[in-house]
Amino acid sequence: IAKATLAVTTPSDSKAFDGEALTAEGSISGFVNGETAAFETTGSQTEVGTSTNTYSIDWEDEATTAKQGNYTVSENLGTLTVTKGSPSAYDADVAIAGWTYDGKFDDAGSLSSSADSESDGAEVSYAYYAKDGEDWVELGAAPVDAGQYKVVASWPETPNYPALSDECEFAIAKATLAVTTPSDSKAF
Repeated sequence: IAKATLAVTTPSDSKAFDGEALTAEGSISGFVNGETAAFETTGSQTEVGTSTNTYSIDWEDEATTAKQGNYTVSENLGTLTVTKGSPSAYDADVAIAGWTYDGKFDDAGSLSSSADSESDGAEVSYAYYAKDGEDWVELGAAPVDAGQYKVVASWPETPNYPALSDECEFAIAKATLAVTTPSDSKAF
C-alpha cells in the first residue's frame, strides 16, 4: 500500500521593518478518511532579512488521528522578507526653541531629538545652518549670534532602518541694550 501525499503550502509575504514579527499562515491538505494532524505554521521574520516560512506537524499530539507512516509530505514553502522601509515610514524629530542673544548656544537646553532608529543603536548628529537671503549656509559650529538658523538632526543607517533626518528652524533674537544718560544742569 503506497503512502498518501500531504501537500503543505506556506505563502510568501513581505513588509517594511516595524519591529513586529512577519508571519503568514500556511495550510495542509490530502488527509484521507477524515484523518487529521496538528499543524502549525512556524515561520517568522522580525529583523531585516529573509527566512523560509516553516511549519511543523505534531504527529504525537492527542488531536492527531493520522499516522505519520501512512503519509509523505510534499512541501511548497514560501519566503518571509522584511525590508528597510523608506525614511518617511519612520519617525525622526528635532525641536529647538529660539532665544534672545546671550552669547551662548541654547543655554536653556531646549534642543531635543528622537528617531525610531535609536532603538537600533543609531546616534544623532547635528548640523547648523544660517539663513542667507533665500539660501542656507552651513556653519562649522552651533550658532551663538543673533539671526535666523536651522538645525538638521541626522541618524545613520542601521541594520533595520534607513538613514533618517529632520530639521527645525529657530531664531536668536537681538538683545536689547538700554542706554541711559543722566540729566544734569549748571548755571551759565
